[in-house]
Amino acid sequence: MAHDRARSDRPRYLVVHFSTELFGSDRMLLESVRGLVESGADVVVMVPGDGPLVHLLLEAGASVTHARTLVVRKDLLSIRRVPRLIAETIRGTVSSWRAISRVRPSAIYISTVTLPLFPYLAKVRRIPSVLHIHEAELEVSRTIRWLLYRPSRQATRIIVNSQFTRGVLECSYPRTAAQASIVRNAVAGPAGSEAARESIDGAVRLLYVGRLSPRKAPDLLLDAAALIRASGQPVHVDIVGSPFAGYEWYEQDLRSRAEAADLAGAVDFHGFQPDVWSFMRDADIVVVPSRDSESFGNVLIEGALASRTVIASRMGALPETANGLPSAHLFDANSVESLSDAIRTVLSEWSTERMHAIGSSVLARRSFDPDVYRGAIADQMLATLGQRAVTSWGPLTASPSASH
Repeated sequence: MAHDRARSDRPRYLVVHFSTELFGSDRMLLESVRGLVESGADVVVMVPGDGPLVHLLLEAGASVTHARTLVVRKDLLSIRRVPRLIAETIRGTVSSWRAISRVRPSAIYISTVTLPLFPYLAKVRRIPSVLHIHEAELEVSRTIRWLLYRPSRQATRIIVNSQFTRGVLECSYPRTAAQASIVRNAVAGPAGSEAARESIDGAVRLLYVGRLSPRKAPDLLLDAAALIRASGQPVHVDIVGSPFAGYEWYEQDLRSRAEAADLAGAVDFHGFQPDVWSFMRDADIVVVPSRDSESFGNVLIEGALASRTVIASRMGALPETANGLPSAHLFDANSVESLSDAIRTVLSEWSTERMHAIGSSVLARRSFDPDVYRGAIADQMLATLGQRAVTSWGPLTASPSASH
């Protein structure tokens, strides 16, 4: 769509995103856009097509333009994928250049390091840019990590969502990491939260929310549930989420595992759900079983906001995010036995855990307030333009000189 020139007294921001769904990264993008709109800027969001996110972006007061650009996923970073990578780079460069020409932004906000063209294009066109890094790819090879984070050197400013994410960036580009500002993710909670039931009568209700992928590891939860069930404790597992395209095989593996004799009738699959709070309300324990590094852990905070005990793997930034929340417990990543032991421990101290969860809800609302996050993002963009930040938004932001 066409865009009129912004009024001279207000900045125009081009916000670049790779998806139009409503998973964690999409919701964080929406909060960023809300913050920029609330700061008084004209905001145009570039996305690859239509989807549920688009309506919410328009509702937030942004404009939307459609254009495809290169999105680097790990499956593209292999020798046999080089021809496809080259073709997508050429197409993405042309499309992205045209989008910048249409919008004529004062600055560009890039929502992820997996959109590598925009830091370079912004620099060539002498447009300030902010790169917001949500990825913490510690398990990939040094070469792939070096390539993935290389565009960060071209951005005017860098935002990372955790100390852990900055540490991963530091592995490849220590000087760039030293200049990064930490803005922790914010999560909007339900209008009100109900305490968990006073006692576990019947099956303990375990909840997984997220992508269905090997790295997110809901298979660990199913295996742990089977162990607990075998010990005589009834269990019910709810799986809320869907796979990335190409990972349908993993969902089928999960469904096959759920149909095995030791879990038969104890697992329900609900697919992707834009509103997870009703599932949180019905759960006793929320499980975040990731076997690869997480850069933050939004579901952990959602569980806390819902006044539920959360059990998360001791992986990536999850311990950092859980710090200070008495209802959050950690288990050894990729260990079914450690996860099942953590669930048993929570059940054995249920009355105490239930009270801890109520207190954690209050702490999470204060520590991960979306209003604070929005103000921090707006301040980062103003700073990129050389303007003085006019807001005071509290502790959600850490300065570049913060310790690692």
